[in-house]
Amino acid sequence: IRETVAIITLICAMLTTQAALGIVVVPLEIIGRTFDVENKPGQLSWFAAAYSLTTGTFILPSGRLGDVLGHKKLVVAGYAWTALWAMAAGLASYASTPVVFDICRGFQGVGYSLLLPNAVALLARTTHDGHWKRALYFTCFAATAPNGFILGACFSSLIAQFHPDRWEFAFYLAAICLAGLAVIAAGVLPSDAYLRRVHGHDEDDHDEGERDWKSGLVKWSRLLDVPGTVLAVSGLILFNFAWNQAAVVGWQVAYNPVLLVVGLLLIGTFLYWESRHATHPLIPKTIWTTRNSIVLLCVALGWSSFGIWNFYSVRWWIQLRGVTLLTAVAFTTPAGVAGIIAASLSVFLLSRVGPGPVMLAALCAFCAANALLATMPIQQTYWAQSFPSYAVAPLGMDMSFPSACLLLASALPQRHQGVAASVVNTVVNYSVALGLGIAGTVESHTSGEGLVGKWEGYRAALFLGTGLAGLGVVLALAN
Repeated sequence: IRETVAIITLICAMLTTQAALGIVVVPLEIIGRTFDVENKPGQLSWFAAAYSLTTGTFILPSGRLGDVLGHKKLVVAGYAWTALWAMAAGLASYASTPVVFDICRGFQGVGYSLLLPNAVALLARTTHDGHWKRALYFTCFAATAPNGFILGACFSSLIAQFHPDRWEFAFYLAAICLAGLAVIAAGVLPSDAYLRRVHGHDEDDHDEGERDWKSGLVKWSRLLDVPGTVLAVSGLILFNFAWNQAAVVGWQVAYNPVLLVVGLLLIGTFLYWESRHATHPLIPKTIWTTRNSIVLLCVALGWSSFGIWNFYSVRWWIQLRGVTLLTAVAFTTPAGVAGIIAASLSVFLLSRVGPGPVMLAALCAFCAANALLATMPIQQTYWAQSFPSYAVAPLGMDMSFPSACLLLASALPQRHQGVAASVVNTVVNYSVALGLGIAGTVESHTSGEGLVGKWEGYRAALFLGTGLAGLGVVLALAN
């Protein structure tokens, strides 16, 4: 029973991560009304992008931190941290500016960056490479993504639709649930010492790491690759911030292109540091094979297109068709059912044909989901194109994630499972935020006045998502 509860607690990491996104995406304009920005798309997109930005950025060092300090500790800390900042995000409703809410959402994302890679690492460490349970755990982990989004959207919409001035209570409810998960995780998750004793992996290497940890600040800094962490986090934040802020102020404001260039320079410096000087690279060099690099690029393209689809599929029905929040959530429910089916299908396909063809199928699903919405007229029945889109998109989510995790987990030793998980989760969550930023810029330059003008902006953003996923299909075929 304890093992079952532990696995469920780890799988809830993905469930709550996506719930934290759904909690704002559907009632976006109602939340914006509190801060008088309901008619400013650039400001509204930050409510989702700030969260995805920090989640995707800080995941990268979090995997290494878990490898050093212990994955269980980081999972417990992640749940506790997200509970704290979910409460703070609710209290931010009393602020006079959306910046406070954006900051709270950003700090909430930091908690999930601690939680996600270390939950995946624990799932990987409880099974052996090639064991059917590992594929099952990863696919179940991925299957909770669409259902987590629906769950978060359902509770927030239920409160916002009937009590629009009390939308923050959804965040208070989330904080209570996350605090409960932190307590459960502390009680049932296996310790790193227990996992080393049972599975017997890399005990000597881990003991060496422990000695380095205790020997002094300099060796500790090298073990965690602090210079690489600072360069990577700074570069990724500035690069992504510039794209998302462009939807608010445009590229004509001087600081925005400057931040973009500085971000690129920092990322370049990080890559140089990792390849030439880092004694304990933040990303192990063994990851950077040609095949793994193409896999990660495919994941980036697919999930950036998914972020665009996820955001605009809901906005389409609320803003263009004028449906209620709960109706919009009801329209997303096929995604939850399809997610479960896709997860079950993934277990079968991964064991039969391998992760390569499964990744190709996932990118085709991402591409089809965006294309269906991009070509949909304003006045059309839900069942013609919207329903198929919601049914297809989860195939991309629940096939690409376990495929990438299995490929990287198999390429790295047990002691680096946290790093493998952090790389995949970094690409997934960072790509969502970056896709939203680019799509917001495209929308702001293509939308016009009135309903038709807004429709043109949405279509342009969705065609962007279609193109990104289509490029991923080409790369997957080449791989």
